[in-house]
Amino acid sequence: MVFQPDDHIRFLDESSHSDEVQWRDPLVGVYFGGSVQTSASSAMLQDLLNRFAFVLPVVDTTSSYQSKVPQCLHALNGVALDPADAQMEGIVGRLLEELRLVRRRRAAFVSYRRTESRMVASQIFHALEERRYRVFLDTFSVEHGRPFQEVLWGRMLDTDVLAFLHTRGALASRWVEEEFSRAAQLGIGVLNVIWPGHSPAPATAIGEPFQLEIKDFRPGPPPEDENAEITPDVVHRLAVAVEALRARAMADRRRRVVETFCRRVDAFARRTGVGDIRVVVQSAHYLQLCFGARKSVRVYPMIGHPDTTHAPRSIRCLCGAGPEGLPDL
Repeated sequence: MVFQPDDHIRFLDESSHSDEVQWRDPLVGVYFGGSVQTSASSAMLQDLLNRFAFVLPVVDTTSSYQSKVPQCLHALNGVALDPADAQMEGIVGRLLEELRLVRRRRAAFVSYRRTESRMVASQIFHALEERRYRVFLDTFSVEHGRPFQEVLWGRMLDTDVLAFLHTRGALASRWVEEEFSRAAQLGIGVLNVIWPGHSPAPATAIGEPFQLEIKDFRPGPPPEDENAEITPDVVHRLAVAVEALRARAMADRRRRVVETFCRRVDAFARRTGVGDIRVVVQSAHYLQLCFGARKSVRVYPMIGHPDTTHAPRSIRCLCGAGPEGLPDL
């Protein structure tokens, strides 16, 4: 299904009616609060809630929150508009989660060289944790006694966005270079945070650039000192940039998984001479693997580590060798 704003978005007010809403479809809503709420708009809102629609209250600030929304929203945790997020990426991301177009579990990975950006990495770690991300940072995320590299690669596989702190000597570190290469291989979205005065080589300029300047750092140690810190405003803008990148990166990675699977099915058909096999991409987030008149099989392309939330036990997943009678792709 292709998302069409004219078909799938409705702006409701006190003059709207319930029959304007397609109740059979997955439904989320945003309520933009203010100092005035009419009884008619509150009734429409209550109708949405009665039908178990998800409604996200949005206000200018959360100060005096209950005076800005109807009583039926008082118990909900509202969100304040963010001046640094003009496109409301954070709000859109929350709605996509409720529509199950983006997974709810948020995961980020901070790749950096300790001797050049230790404190900035810690700042980003805490800023993303406040936004409900499960953040991998080597100094916080690996339990003592665990195999470090095994944990690192496992967490990277399950990540949404990699924040790469691109200092001058970052890629001179073996570990950072391997993390950077692995992210490119996996198709993970990369926020390329570039240090002042540094011009990355074209081969390392992947991802979405976020250029830092001298003024973005607090007075004190120079930018490439491990104790240098960026200002709170810049930390906030970096967190917003991760939010903005996340949904696009996950969509690109899922498309890459689907395209790879389809290519392997096509290669299997050519190699074996099986002509009656095809993949049908469904709008409900799964693929239909069809074998002529035989029963078809659902294939769920998963990003990261599948769990019982993603794939119920009643569904067989294709991970290399499939159920009996399915090709080893």
